[in-house]
Amino acid sequence: MIIEHQPAPPGTSTNTAIDRIEAILKRYPEVSPEEAAEAERFLAEAPILDRGLLSSRPGMQAKMELLRKHRPKAFAPSMLGRMILLAMILLVVATGFLTANL
Repeated sequence: MIIEHQPAPPGTSTNTAIDRIEAILKRYPEVSPEEAAEAERFLAEAPILDRGLLSSRPGMQAKMELLRKHRPKAFAPSMLGRMILLAMILLVVATGFLTANL
């Protein structure tokens, strides 16, 4: 039986990218600042499927958490994200007041 290689689904990274980040995280925190920044970028920007694929590999979830613990600022919500959340909360509250008066 021959199993053919399937390309990565649209919107996901290649296995090579995930393998690269796995290699960096295996050595974390004994990595260069550039490698740590590369792993940080991947965890902050990669599609959720890729992050899930990485975290499902043995030992990677703990290393990902360690990186997030050491570099919390990179994973904090942006100002835009906070403003969108506030706008959504205000919209829900305003809707509640408007429907309560009907």
